[in-house]
Amino acid sequence: MPANDNDRSAPSDQAKYRGDAPSNSGANTADMSKRERRKNVTDKETRRGYLEANRWTMDVTAKSVKCGACGTTIRLDQRSEFFPFNWTKHEGRCKMIKKVS
Repeated sequence: MPANDNDRSAPSDQAKYRGDAPSNSGANTADMSKRERRKNVTDKETRRGYLEANRWTMDVTAKSVKCGACGTTIRLDQRSEFFPFNWTKHEGRCKMIKKVS
């Protein structure tokens, strides 16, 4: 039982930006193809805002972002502009971010 109403399972912010958040369209997912269910649900400006607001990102461009902890330039996923998949993966693995956090 959740300690309070805020502890209920809700999609994480990262899930929303990756397009993994459940849709509210009410459509039966059994009738939808796998590609339709995993379709990116956010627009370019929302993804850009997510990357720019991250405390570890520097030099955010449509195709790359620089890690402020280790200085590595991360090439973003090429599916669309500001698509954060590769950044999210780096952020979870970066030794410098883990060291500071």
